[in-house]
Amino acid sequence: AFMVLASAALQAVFSELPFAIARYKKYNLTLSVISGTLTALEYGIYLMFVVYQGKSANYLTIHMICELISGFVIAGIVPWL
Repeated sequence: AFMVLASAALQAVFSELPFAIARYKKYNLTLSVISGTLTALEYGIYLMFVVYQGKSANYLTIHMICELISGFVIAGIVPWL
């Protein structure tokens, strides 16, 4: 349970990071895409080290690419449609 809470906290930090760097003065597509991608990156790394430890490098690479694409599209672009 601790690891799930730690991952959730890190996802919150990663998703807010681009907006904090912009000092919350901008809210645009670029920052949303960066935010979604960073959140997906954190979650992908969490899954690689906690859930998918025994998987092959090919599996982990494909998984991370899919995570990043989904974060880019679903969390970054779709809210603007």
